[in-house]
Amino acid sequence: MTLYLDSARPDDARRAAALGYVGGITTNPKLLAATGCPLEESVAALLAILPGPLFFQPLCDDYDCMRRQTFQLRNVDPSHLIAKLPCTRDGLRLVADIHRDVRCGVTAVYSPAQALAAVEAGAAFILPYFSRMMRHLPDARGTLGAMRAVIDRAGTGCRLVVASVKTPDEVVEALLAGGHDITAPIEVLEGLSQHELTTTAMKEFMEAAATLRPRPHA
Repeated sequence: MTLYLDSARPDDARRAAALGYVGGITTNPKLLAATGCPLEESVAALLAILPGPLFFQPLCDDYDCMRRQTFQLRNVDPSHLIAKLPCTRDGLRLVADIHRDVRCGVTAVYSPAQALAAVEAGAAFILPYFSRMMRHLPDARGTLGAMRAVIDRAGTGCRLVVASVKTPDEVVEALLAGGHDITAPIEVLEGLSQHELTTTAMKEFMEAAATLRPRPHA
């Protein structure tokens, strides 16, 4: 299992790197737009901070443009960059054409049928948006489980990377429903280690520890 930071902000990447349990980064055009930095510059900056796998998404949606941008960005760091392409006809066509040369993820997947098409096109990763599924689908957990079943049946080693997870509880729900990996904002990743009972316990431990500390010599 891998936890990915869902952000294009270098400050978030630094916070994620400091946690010690975040293995990579996912970005998208909305996240990049929030920083105001060019795609190539953002990708290079993020990789310098957290050099795990980084999912990047072209800033266009037609075949020719996506192909051109994918190969331009891939040259920044071929070993760590993963092209994240939309679950559209052009997106899947591009995956089918380039997946032997470029590791590809397919994003904005909302149905098991889409997951099947992405796997057969050659996707190494499938990225459904779990929070949006929870809001708009009658059985988001069941849909996620069916996607995982389709992936397992294909036997290609494709991973279900559950994206847009908004709370620590949703992280656990997504994993139990079938996700291999998770992408989440920095606040959610930091929140995984937090619980009010842990805070209370540590306060009690430190109060007790204070009574055991040696007194300074006179």
